[in-house]
Formats: sequence, C-alpha cells, structure tokens
Amino acid sequence: MNIFSWLIIGGSIGWFATGVMRPDAQQGIALNVVIGIVGALLGGWLLSPLLGIVAIRNQSDFLATLGETTQVFTLLLAGIAAVSLLVGGIGIMNIMLVSVTERTREIGVRKALGATQANILLQFLIEALVLCMMGGVIGILFGTGASILLRTVFGWSTSVGVSSVLYAFLFAATVGIVFGVWPARRAAGLDPIQALRYE
Repeated sequence: MNIFSWLIIGGSIGWFATGVMRPDAQQGIALNVVIGIVGALLGGWLLSPLLGIVAIRNQSDFLATLGETTQVFTLLLAGIAAVSLLVGGIGIMNIMLVSVTERTREIGVRKALGATQANILLQFLIEALVLCMMGGVIGILFGTGASILLRTVFGWSTSVGVSSVLYAFLFAATVGIVFGVWPARRAAGLDPIQALRYE
C-alpha cells in the first residue's frame, strides 16, 4: 500500500484521537494538520502490519518469486512442446497411412517376391524415422538461426547447446518411431493377394 493510503488511515485515526482527547478545544488549522500527519504516520506504521497492508520484502523473497515464475514458464513451455509433438506425430501417422494406402500394390509385389513382415515393417519405420529426423533438422536450424538473430539484433545472451541439439534429435526419432509403428504394422499385415488386386 502506498503512502497516500497510510495518510488516509492514520489521518483519520489522528483526527479521531484529537477530537476524543480535546473535543471542546479551539485548535488552529496548523495544529490540526500537524497532529493529523503525526497520527497518519504513527497510525499507518502501527496498524499496517496488523492489517496486512504492508509486506516487508528482502532479496530472498524476490529470488523466490523469480524462481517460481521461471518454473511456471518452464512448465508452460513444456506443455506447449508436448502438444506440438503430439500434433506433429499424428500428422506423420496420417501421412504414413496415406503412403501405405497408395503403395498397397507395391507392398503386395514385395511380399509376393519373398519380403517378410519384418522387412515391410522396417521399411515403413525407417521412412517415418527419416521424415521426423528431417523435420528435426529443420527445427534445429530454425532455432539456431533465431538464437543468432536475437543475439545480434537485441544483444541477448543466447546460445544453442550440444545437449539441446541431441535432445531435439532424440525426441524427433522417438516421435517417428512411436507414431510410425501403426502404419508400419498395417503395411506389414497386408495380405499379398488382396494387395496385388488393390486398385
């Protein structure tokens, strides 16, 4: 609370106290003002901690608040990244399902020539993995470029660590494998006769 609020609270206490102590005295305006200011300062100083109006803070409080804010933003960004990975993975799964549907005859020919289910499964898993890794490379290049731009234009101290790049590749590969399993299993489970008849 600011000093103006202190003056209002303490001033009312000061005026009330002077009126109670000397209700019939003829006091001058200057004396009333001085008593009111003294009452404001004393009243505000004595009552504000009791009313919870003023909070005393030190550097550790500010550091604790900063730590809590940083943690909230970290969790928020992690949630946004998780949703982005989920949406990207669903998109890759749909692309791979369309690819399986369009290449049904090719799968049938490969199976007729002796390809096993494991061969077909591995083929489509590698395709999904390569697709995600290409997206990961584009994302890493974009993030590195944004970091350099912020450092040169705004003078911020930004850098891209090796661990961040490795984590990006790891997550891209994980998304590719996890969301590429279903289309790959669907392709591996096709009946070669039905696949060869597919138009």
